[in-house]
Amino acid sequence: MAEPTTKTVTGTGVIETAYGQEVKPPIPYEFSYEAYLTFEDAARANALLSNKEHLNAINNKEKAQARSKKVAEILEAKGYKKPTLENNPDLQLKTLVQVLVAAGRSEEDATQVAKMTLGIS
Repeated sequence: MAEPTTKTVTGTGVIETAYGQEVKPPIPYEFSYEAYLTFEDAARANALLSNKEHLNAINNKEKAQARSKKVAEILEAKGYKKPTLENNPDLQLKTLVQVLVAAGRSEEDATQVAKMTLGIS
């Protein structure tokens, strides 16, 4: 029987909050793990989920979807709207500043240019 085939996958993240507190400055990190390339590779490594684990995953997915849908319905009924670039000046400003900083401008300069562009004083 062939050995399972895996590849190393890396990811990154930033820790911005911990235990209900803001982390200043945010802490970037990198992690890696071995990912199976095929279902058969996972089976050869005895890494498949049990029926109970499958059922739990399915039920958790259903619960999350139902909860999300209900929260969205309640918020809409109470007049809360999800901020979008079309309806939220604060989000417009934040997004434009992020773009300008990513393009090499300082945070201060980006904020000034974004405010001028959006007509915010």
